[in-house]
Amino acid sequence: MEHSSFIGLFQNVSLLLAVALLFEVAVVRFKKSNTFLTQVVTGIALGGIGVVVMLTPWKLMPGVVFDTRSVLVGISGLFFGPLSTAIAVIMTSALRLVQGGLGAWTGVGVIAASGLIGSVWRCYRGRQLHQMTWRELYLFGLVVNIVMLALMLTLPWDIALKVLDNIALPVIAIYPVGTALLGSLLVNYLQRERTGRQLIESMERYRLLVDTANEGIWAMDREHVTTYVNAAMADMIGYSPDEMIGQKVEDYFFPEDMELHSQRMARRHGGEDDVYERRFRRRDGKELWTMVSAKALKGDRNEFNGSFAMFTDITLRKEAQNALAQSELLLRTIINTIPDLVWLKDIDGRYLQCNKKFERFFGADESAIIGKDDYAFFNKELADFFRDNDRKAIEAGGPRINEEWLTFVEDDYSGLFETIKSPMYDAHGRLIGVLGIAREITARKMAEEALRESEERFKALHNASFGGIAIHDKGVILECNLGLSEMFGYARDELIGMDGLFLVAERSRDVVMAHIRAGYEKPYEEYGRRKNGEEFPMRLEARNLPYKGKMVRAVEFRDITDSVKAAQALLDAKEAAESATRAKSEFLANMSHEVRTPLNGVLGMLQLLQTTEQTDEQKEYILGAIKSTKRLTRLLADILDISKIEAGKLQIIEAEFFTACLQESIMEIFRPTAREKSLAFDFHVDAQMPPMLIGDETRVRQILFNLVGNALKFTESGSVQVDAMVLPAKNSGAVRVLFAVSDTGIGISDEQLKDIFEPFVQGERSYTRCYQGAGLGLAIVRKLVRILGGEMVIDNTAGNGTTVYVSLPFKLPVPHQEPAAQQPRQADGPAETPLRILLVEDDEFSLFAGKRMLHKMGCSVTTAPDGREALAILHEQDFDLVLMDIQMPVMDGVEATKAIRGSSDLGEKSHIPIIAMTAYAMTGDKELFLAAGMDGYISKPVERDELKVVVERAIDKTL
Repeated sequence: MEHSSFIGLFQNVSLLLAVALLFEVAVVRFKKSNTFLTQVVTGIALGGIGVVVMLTPWKLMPGVVFDTRSVLVGISGLFFGPLSTAIAVIMTSALRLVQGGLGAWTGVGVIAASGLIGSVWRCYRGRQLHQMTWRELYLFGLVVNIVMLALMLTLPWDIALKVLDNIALPVIAIYPVGTALLGSLLVNYLQRERTGRQLIESMERYRLLVDTANEGIWAMDREHVTTYVNAAMADMIGYSPDEMIGQKVEDYFFPEDMELHSQRMARRHGGEDDVYERRFRRRDGKELWTMVSAKALKGDRNEFNGSFAMFTDITLRKEAQNALAQSELLLRTIINTIPDLVWLKDIDGRYLQCNKKFERFFGADESAIIGKDDYAFFNKELADFFRDNDRKAIEAGGPRINEEWLTFVEDDYSGLFETIKSPMYDAHGRLIGVLGIAREITARKMAEEALRESEERFKALHNASFGGIAIHDKGVILECNLGLSEMFGYARDELIGMDGLFLVAERSRDVVMAHIRAGYEKPYEEYGRRKNGEEFPMRLEARNLPYKGKMVRAVEFRDITDSVKAAQALLDAKEAAESATRAKSEFLANMSHEVRTPLNGVLGMLQLLQTTEQTDEQKEYILGAIKSTKRLTRLLADILDISKIEAGKLQIIEAEFFTACLQESIMEIFRPTAREKSLAFDFHVDAQMPPMLIGDETRVRQILFNLVGNALKFTESGSVQVDAMVLPAKNSGAVRVLFAVSDTGIGISDEQLKDIFEPFVQGERSYTRCYQGAGLGLAIVRKLVRILGGEMVIDNTAGNGTTVYVSLPFKLPVPHQEPAAQQPRQADGPAETPLRILLVEDDEFSLFAGKRMLHKMGCSVTTAPDGREALAILHEQDFDLVLMDIQMPVMDGVEATKAIRGSSDLGEKSHIPIIAMTAYAMTGDKELFLAAGMDGYISKPVERDELKVVVERAIDKTL
């Protein structure tokens, strides 16, 4: 073959390789889809490359040309599939026929054979084309081109020999190498594509693994802003991952954990990795405890660039640890409070733990005892004895009781102990030691010995017993005392050998027999039967005891006729007393209600009359009537207080109050009275008095009201002075205050002092007495002082005045910042928007008075005579407040309130403030009304100022 032939073939192969490289770049994006259209386009491209290759052939002779189409078509069949190869074969075959010449059909055969060999080889390799080596590709090219040379024999023989002589060596030398080079390029592409696909799949698997991991995963940047969080972590805290991305990790901490977090993050910024426990605040506010494994992320210059951490939820474990700690603390507390000696040893006899009693007994702390054995505290003989008992308990596999004498020569102590030793095992059943509990029984043993010594004395005193005693065997009486004979009316000889059931009434025999069979030894009561047939209540108590070599029953009989009668009489008396108390309470409640209701109308009318124009004479009449009404109201309150105190139902409510407010209230109430009587009146508070105390201000004010009221009542000239002084207290958290109420009045005689504190007792008892009152004030004061834990003393000189000293204990409040004073609401006069009030009242006069008072306070008032009509009106109209009477026809106030609170039809109006305005004033009434859903309470008769305050307070709560 000529040198020019080699050059032509090399140029053809180079063109094919260059075009193949361009083809790889051009079709890379189309081959991934592998659709029919993609294969057609790829086949056309391959055919186009074949056409280009065939247009630059090497002509051996006219009609016989050579190029690298066999390489292209073979590679096409091997790498691009049958459809693309078929299209390329058709295109190149068509071009060869168009070129014509002697070798046209031989060329077509070469094209078809090359495509067929490539396709068959592809089927043989399957999906493993990326694994083809250079050697295999070279072998493939060699096969394709050997077949091509073989097809040259289809030419005329002389031409075929000439062709083979010219092209055999270049074809065999160059074409397989070109095939291998082109195939290697495509194999490399397949390998790169496979590697890329595997990388993507690996990344997807990694993301799936992270997103579905049971552990929480959290990544943050250098500013602690969340950049990634998986579903498990977000679910632990109660959020979604999208909600947490962009949030700082500190947003999920408790404030008290921030200092420790700052310390950890300082180390993290320094590049330290860490494993620790971290607490988070869940969305619902609960704690989430996690075990954190955190790693610092670093930038190119080794600077802190963020953090990556994995979290395991250990909340249940922490809760279990806390519960275990609490359980251990409880167990330790119980063990330390047990009056017995308690200790635990390991299997080698060394002490592991002991209680406080053990420490005190041994005269050493637990720390000095742990790790030592019995030989450190006792002599060898006694220590050997203890160790032997330990081993016996271990061998027994359960508790073993011993009696052990302990002797301490140093302090000459010797005592007998009952010791229970039990082997201890861990959760896996492995022996860990011996638990011991010891109780000193020296005294008990001495008592037992004394008991044995007294048996003979007991026998001697047997017949002197105040009850009947019988010893029987299976019911047959073996022995009895004189008391049994006298109790049942039988002679002793008649009783011996008798069936003991004859001493029991028929109605009780089954019970007695059951107790005998069960060996019952506790006292019980049944009925006995005397010889004359009389039945009587008796108390039985039986014991098993040895008697002449066998176990028998000793029974004590007690005639309890008198005690049963006494108990029944006591029960009858108790029921009678309770019945009387209930009747008294019901009477007081009804009396209070029935008197307060008309009083409410009277006081309301009088207060309304005060708001009109009056002459001085009318003003005096009205003021007197109001004073009388209030006096009757106070009398009712005093009677109810006496009833509460005697029934033990008076409630003491401690709260903080200002001493200045107490002083101001006393002065405000009694200054007008003192001014009317031209008396000097003052209330002086010691400068050392704390500004605020804790106590029942209401009861303290009630005590002072009664004392100051009495002082003003019985003082016609001179002065009334109230002083409050601080007394020394036993501790810093409390104080005692001495109140002194002094007057220059008539004083109290010694005879009057004897019973002046009894209810309904007065200093004057004649029809000509000068001073009014029911005689309850001082009785209430003394009882209240006692209930509050105070003391009361009277310093008195008849005719020269009286001083009453009351000492009361108070607690001191913990210092805190006083709240800013609230500005009172202005309720007098017409408001810009008048309050809309629904007044529910069945009493005509109370309804009229209440409505008019509210009108004068600037309120808009709608009325209803009962609860049912109030509900109907509330459905139709809007109101700011409901004033609700309790006792009404059709539907009472409690039922109406429950209906309002439970009504869904009312909407927001079901939450309207409701104030009970009632004549019920007994203990528990207010609590009952508040429990029914009411917001406040005011008792009748209603004073205008008090009504105004209650309305303002209720409205303020809704603002």
